[in-house]
Amino acid sequence: MAAIVLLMIVPQRRQRKKQAELMSAIGVGDEVVTIGGMHGVVNHIEGDDVHLEVDDDVVVKFSLGAVSRLAAEPDPKAAGSKSSGGILGALTGAGASSSPDADADESADDDGDGND
Repeated sequence: MAAIVLLMIVPQRRQRKKQAELMSAIGVGDEVVTIGGMHGVVNHIEGDDVHLEVDDDVVVKFSLGAVSRLAAEPDPKAAGSKSSGGILGALTGAGASSSPDADADESADDDGDGND
């Protein structure tokens, strides 16, 4: 039972610490990615809000907690890892990729009605 608690709590603490370090390190001019996938350059930080310039003369206001990572950092979800379910995902088969044949069958649907 203690091992299960350690496997769940320790990674969460590590992630919270990493996120807190990121929040304190963000500054004006940093290129960041939000949790929704929006890329932008930090234009202004105002308390718990960050203003991101997402295009020329387009500034959007986000909560500082919505910033996921710096754009220079690799996306951990797209880092080439086949299994995104961790230990439990590996045991249950979560994150398994589909076969190439299934992808080919889906692309053979020309009229988009879901039927081949």
